[in-house]
Amino acid sequence: METDLTPQISQEIAIAIGKLGGNPRAVSLMDKWQVNCLLVCLRADVHLLATIGSWRDTASDEQILDHLRTWNQGTR
Repeated sequence: METDLTPQISQEIAIAIGKLGGNPRAVSLMDKWQVNCLLVCLRADVHLLATIGSWRDTASDEQILDHLRTWNQGTR
């Protein structure tokens, strides 16, 4: 059974939004549609958008968390 990493993923999403100059409180971090809309407005790169779009869909929580941490560390 997969561990629910939603709190950690939400935290990494908030960090990413902040790095792009946005306010993570402007959206529900649990709603990937709202998050992606904000990220598009902030001109986020396609890798970050694809990562958020894959959350709860085609990638595991572990994969999403890893991708977000990598993006936030500036290696993407």
